[in-house]
Amino acid sequence: MLDNFFAYAVKQKYIAVNPMTDVELKKRKGIAKNDKCGKALRPELHDDVLWWVMNDTILSPIVVTFIATGMRPQELIALQWENVDIENRKIGIVEAVKRTRTYDSDWNLVERGVKVGLTKTDTSVRTIDMSELVAEELTEWKQYCDDNGIISKFVFPNTKNGKMRSYSGIRTSFDRFKTRHGLQDENISLYTFRHTYAYVTLRKTKNLIAVAADMGHAKVSTTLDNYGSVFYEDRIETANAIDDAFIEIRNKKKNEKPA
Repeated sequence: MLDNFFAYAVKQKYIAVNPMTDVELKKRKGIAKNDKCGKALRPELHDDVLWWVMNDTILSPIVVTFIATGMRPQELIALQWENVDIENRKIGIVEAVKRTRTYDSDWNLVERGVKVGLTKTDTSVRTIDMSELVAEELTEWKQYCDDNGIISKFVFPNTKNGKMRSYSGIRTSFDRFKTRHGLQDENISLYTFRHTYAYVTLRKTKNLIAVAADMGHAKVSTTLDNYGSVFYEDRIETANAIDDAFIEIRNKKKNEKPA
């Protein structure tokens, strides 16, 4: 970020040299790029966590939408009903929550806040196909909001006043959920469910391009860097597939009659 800042200053001729040119960031040791896949929910926790979540009226539609769409928390918080088509099972991602800071004339931080703004990148604006499970959850959630007088343009608002829910608010609710179910020592966050979506979907479909599009990654290489370990785990299956192909050809050749 500083490099970009000073590069702009050089371009505008405010300064002569970019002081960040020769600066090298220290790399973290022992962590491969595709180890980010480890942030997904551990397979042995899937059933318990999802069972507990689906018995929580408030968290159930939130977590199910997370884990079945792969959207970012900032996108889910900003999601509005006008961009949700339950009948045709489509979710439009067009905005995301952004952090804001207000400073006084001496550049002292006065206030922190959030607002709805542009998505992370241009490719983050996308349409996601809604699964039957998400459609059911959102239908039930909408009915719950109507029954309890929760009026809001946001899909997952603050249930007390209908305003946009904050990231910290959802995180606090989820921290309480983890405490109730003895998950404090598990490295589970809101992003865990986005990672879980990518991990499970890639293992099931092997469709890297589709998963990258659903997650709003600008490049397929980003998805591969983050979740490529899924494919490494399947190397034995790949070897067996090749064996099967060659065995089939060999058997066919053996059964052919000589000319």
